Amino acid sequence: MELEKRKEDLIKWIVQIESEQLLGSLEELKKQLEGDALPAEISELLDLSNQTPDENLIRHTKTRNVFGEK
Repeated sequence: MELEKRKEDLIKWIVQIESEQLLGSLEELKKQLEGDALPAEISELLDLSNQTPDENLIRHTKTRNVFGEK
């Protein structure tokens, strides 16, 4: 399976998660990997995004919008 398809499948699975415990585990995994896997510039952008008030964020309702597909 190609990498992009695998990513999309994971995103779809994550969106449907309703377990707080599972989400917490995924967040911990993300934190552990961020230092090694993300360039500093991306980490800075994520930090900036986390500091932005919710009312100033752009909401995406469809995966196609996120990936820029038509």
